[in-house]
Amino acid sequence: MKETVLPPPTAADYLAQEIQARGWGVAGFAARSGITLELLQDILAGVRSINLQTARRLAVATGTTIWTWLRVGEPDLAFA
Repeated sequence: MKETVLPPPTAADYLAQEIQARGWGVAGFAARSGITLELLQDILAGVRSINLQTARRLAVATGTTIWTWLRVGEPDLAFA
């Protein structure tokens, strides 16, 4: 039987899980994190990536680290 290999989670996947886990919704998460709703929607759509400033805001909002957000989506480092 063939093994199914799934692609690694993207930054958008991880961010969507964080938003859902908190039950804040996208607009609520944007307000709490200080990230514009437009930027947050673009990240979730995979149109924009997470830069250092955005990673800082996400880290504070989620209680994680900046490094968590900068490395998410990198196949060798994601969730390490």
